[in-house]
Amino acid sequence: MQLQDIITLAEYHAWANQRLMRRAAHLTNEQLHTKSWLSQETIFRTLAHLLDVQWSWRMACESGWLPMEYITAEDFDKIQQLRKSWQTDDLALINYATSLTDQQLNQTITYSWPQARPRVRPLWHILLHIINHGTHHRAEVGQYLATINRSPGDMDLLNYLASKNVEREGDS
Repeated sequence: MQLQDIITLAEYHAWANQRLMRRAAHLTNEQLHTKSWLSQETIFRTLAHLLDVQWSWRMACESGWLPMEYITAEDFDKIQQLRKSWQTDDLALINYATSLTDQQLNQTITYSWPQARPRVRPLWHILLHIINHGTHHRAEVGQYLATINRSPGDMDLLNYLASKNVEREGDS
């Protein structure tokens, strides 16, 4: 994996997160907290779960340790607080990615937590996991929002690239 690719994916991830959060910020508390078929039961809990996974895996990449604490929906009184925390962590993820070299990105890292043996993976696998996990849950929330006429619209990578006028070698 090349560093510029993971940076582009991290920027896309942040763009898609914030697009989803802009839509969620206009929901009522009832809409945010109504139990549904979502994997984390509610929109609010699913959004908090997304932030938690992003933050905890980023921390594992930076330190080698998965945090023992979790970010949960109960940590936030309002969607605006969750949105601000997510904006901060999106920036931290982008800054972390841009601080790396191609060599670091492709090196293995060891990460662990108290209840499991240490694991070894290429760093880019973990960063791509963060982005892929986000795509999964954004699609889940996006589908649910569409059922209540609040669709966030297209959040595809190609839409992001077109919005940023990003072209790659060989594109015409």
